[in-house]
Amino acid sequence: GTFLLQAIAGKRQAGCGLEEIFRTVRGYDLNPLAVLTAKTNCLLAVLDLLDGAEGPVELPVERADTLEPPEDVRRADLVAGNPPWVNWENLPEDCRARSRDLWPEYGLLDTRGWSMSFSKEDISTLITCVVIHRLVRERGLVSFVLRQVLFKSAQNGAMFRRFQVKEIPFRVLRVDDLSETNPFPGLGTRSALVLIRRDEAQRFPVDYCRWRRRRGFWKGGKTPSAPA
Repeated sequence: GTFLLQAIAGKRQAGCGLEEIFRTVRGYDLNPLAVLTAKTNCLLAVLDLLDGAEGPVELPVERADTLEPPEDVRRADLVAGNPPWVNWENLPEDCRARSRDLWPEYGLLDTRGWSMSFSKEDISTLITCVVIHRLVRERGLVSFVLRQVLFKSAQNGAMFRRFQVKEIPFRVLRVDDLSETNPFPGLGTRSALVLIRRDEAQRFPVDYCRWRRRRGFWKGGKTPSAPA
C-alpha cells in the first residue's frame, strides 16, 4: 500500500477529510495478502480521523485483476503503481491464458507473432496499456515504475513506443532512469519511473533524466539493527 499511503498523506496535507480521502483514493491488487496489508496500513493512516466518521467506513482497497477491470470501474485522474515485471515466457499458465488475446488487441504483438523475441516482452507493458485504456480518464496521468529497457531496447517494447493504445494516443512526459542508483537490488533489473498523459500525441524530445548515486552514499547508511 505504499502508493496509497503517499496519496492519503498528500490528501491530508491538503486538508481533506476522511470522506473525501476515501472517495478520491482507491487501490487494486491481485494478491489477497497485499490487499489485507494495504487495508491495514490505510486504516492506520487515518485512525485519528475515525472519530468523526458517520457510520461504517469502507477501506478503499479491492482485490482485482488490472487486466480485467470491472465494467463499472471509476476512471481516475492519476494512476500510480509498480506493475509486476515478468516476461511472457515466465508467466504462470493461467495468466498467459487470461492475457493471450490482450497482446494483439492492444497492438503489442507484431507481425512476427509469438516468436522468441516476443517471449521477452514484459507483462508490465501490457498492464500499462490496459490502464491507459480502461482506468484513466481523458487526459489523465499514469505514473509507473517500469523496466528501463522499455525505452532503450531495440526489440522489447518496440510496439509500445508507437505511443498509441488502440485509437488513443498517449504522451510520455518524462522518464527518470534509475539504473545507476539500483533502488531494487534484489531484482537485478534496471528500473525507470515514467509519467504518461493520455489523449496527447507524443512530442520529442522527451525529458529523460539519469539519476546517479552520490559518492559515499551507502557508507553513511545504517543497518536496521545498528544502534542509534
